[in-house]
Amino acid sequence: MYVEQLKNGKWRFQTWYVEERTGKNKKISCTLPKNTDKARREAERILTEKIRQANCDVCSPEMTFGEVTERFQKARADVWKVETSRRYAHSLKSLCEALGADTLINKLSARYVSEHIADHKPRAATRNEMLRTFKTVARWAYKNDYIDSVEWIQKLERFPEPTTKEKNKEKYMEREELTKLLSEMKIDIERMLVQFLALSGLRIGEALALQTDDVDLTNRVIVVNKTLDLQTGEILNGAKTYASNREVFIQDELLQLCRDIRKYMTRMALACGFRTTFFFSDFEGRPLSYYRVNKYFRENCERVLGRRLSLHSLRHTHASLMFAAGATLPAVSMRLGHANSAVTREIYIHVTEKLKEQYNEQFRQIVLLK
Repeated sequence: MYVEQLKNGKWRFQTWYVEERTGKNKKISCTLPKNTDKARREAERILTEKIRQANCDVCSPEMTFGEVTERFQKARADVWKVETSRRYAHSLKSLCEALGADTLINKLSARYVSEHIADHKPRAATRNEMLRTFKTVARWAYKNDYIDSVEWIQKLERFPEPTTKEKNKEKYMEREELTKLLSEMKIDIERMLVQFLALSGLRIGEALALQTDDVDLTNRVIVVNKTLDLQTGEILNGAKTYASNREVFIQDELLQLCRDIRKYMTRMALACGFRTTFFFSDFEGRPLSYYRVNKYFRENCERVLGRRLSLHSLRHTHASLMFAAGATLPAVSMRLGHANSAVTREIYIHVTEKLKEQYNEQFRQIVLLK
């Protein structure tokens, strides 16, 4: 590294490096106000980073999986929503732990990836989520010249998961189960929130972000255009996806519940001396705590129903009950804010299997020739 003092009294630190794309020697420099040992160390750091940036677009056979995932996240940062970015960050962290962040990406193989993901996570659903993320990163790396080929990722097969029927048992409540659960929940606001989710089909983040004005009892619509970040507590404009920004019709049963919730919140605001613009709030006027509500809900499900469910199961339960009541697939899909009906159709399968059992029971009792 060469150092020279400029006319303005500052110091220029410069060095030569080999540009990987051309193989030619290039000069690079930076300017600092002093020429001390500390300044020299800082200059070395700056110059090293400039060299790295200058060569960052060149495919290196020594590129590690961790380096590629960092560049992948940086490239997608402006495209992803907060929740999507967080989900990918979590999945990529698990992948780096499973495959090794220092593993050279061009040395990965289908067997290595499959075996290390299988060793890292016990649940098939989590393994398959990691597998999907890995394939996305690998295809991006190929398009950006970080790896030579992606043909081998076709060898990666999904890990066997429980059948749809088995998974459905973990996702839904029957009408009788929901009624029993609500009757056993003793905390008013949390019981009403659970009932609201079951009757509206809203995601928990959408419900906790609702303002009082978003629930229009006169025109009987709930305007969904915000969501609560469940980790930071921040209200984000826009629902989870474009299709999730919607208006949900308030049926008679839900209308009465919304009136009860407003009366309850007004009474609590007067009693506790707080003001709030939220449709659901704690006794200080802030959004209800997702973690507190989810913990209370899970504990009650385990106590009353003998199994643990998440608050998201109420969304599936809502769709299931809507289908059972005769609602069509497109209508339920639009009410839930699904961009396509693939997810909704899985719920529909659950209901049709139940109806098939009912029909078979009816046929069992029919006598045609006597």
